[in-house]
Amino acid sequence: MPRERENRPTERAYTFKYFEERLSDLRNIGSEEIVGTIRHDSLPANKEENFKACLNNFKERSALLYDFRQHFSKEEKDLDCFINKHKEDKTVQVEVMQKKRMLKNVQIFLQTIEAEREREEYYKKIAIEKYMAVHLEVTTDMCS
Repeated sequence: MPRERENRPTERAYTFKYFEERLSDLRNIGSEEIVGTIRHDSLPANKEENFKACLNNFKERSALLYDFRQHFSKEEKDLDCFINKHKEDKTVQVEVMQKKRMLKNVQIFLQTIEAEREREEYYKKIAIEKYMAVHLEVTTDMCS
């Protein structure tokens, strides 16, 4: 049986720590669901239930990645706009330098999010392939 999901506050803290912890929590839950899906001693109904839970977990992880990508893409645009607007203004040079550092961090975070998104797509594909192989095996056994 899939483990119950932890209740978390709906408001997201857009920090790398929150992102990393939440993604890790969802992956740990997802691992348990995948194991339940491909375990050969499970009943077909349990495998189906685990597979559905696994897909819902993938959806939650994709939503987390999408939400963070949207937030940081907007932040990247805002920082870039500020830098371009004030790059010649000597009175705010320190602030421009701070924004440039922030922009670099945001860009690195966006690259991390994109890499995680690609990883999620790969694992989703593998999970579906494994489920289909087991599902076809169970269906064939039931027909025999």
